[in-house]
Amino acid sequence: MPFIHAGQDILRSKSFDGNSYNSGDWFNILDWSYQTTGLGRGVPLEGELDLAREYLANAAAYTPTPDQIVQSNAVFRDFLQIRNGSLLFRLRTAEDVQARVNFHNTGPDQVPGLIVMSLADGGELADLDPAHDLIVVVFNARHEAVSFTEPALAGVALALHPVQAAGADPVVQGASYDVASGTFEVPAFTTAVFVLGQ
Repeated sequence: MPFIHAGQDILRSKSFDGNSYNSGDWFNILDWSYQTTGLGRGVPLEGELDLAREYLANAAAYTPTPDQIVQSNAVFRDFLQIRNGSLLFRLRTAEDVQARVNFHNTGPDQVPGLIVMSLADGGELADLDPAHDLIVVVFNARHEAVSFTEPALAGVALALHPVQAAGADPVVQGASYDVASGTFEVPAFTTAVFVLGQ
């Protein structure tokens, strides 16, 4: 099950309070008007001061605008729609996970900052997703766009998930997949979901 912290979708900040359980509403408030995130709202705890100084000295450069907050919320909703749209994202048993989930960027030659995960359906497996036979999720946490080739997927007609292709994030719409070579191209700091229809 995913762990999504309250307000993560609207870029909420606790102003460097790493454990705000007893910090009250001043640090924990959620701004449902989407105007602020809480960055710089209060002085962080002593242990967090060194990390916070750089950011708080130039808070304007790190503070999202209301438009960016709304955009983040819209992209988050796209992810929720994708996850809700396939039981492959909600496998219930260890056996299903072992049979269906595969990681492709592994071993000593792996590309740092890149996770490539596939979720299989159909074939000898019970059909959990009536729309897709395969889903591939590419998490690019790198500062630059990445190109990753998985030879085992060459010839597989994957395409960017329709929710992302028509969704709120113009950056992910720049992600692509070359069927002939099995090569994914994904922009920096982007999670792209590719699907093979049934």
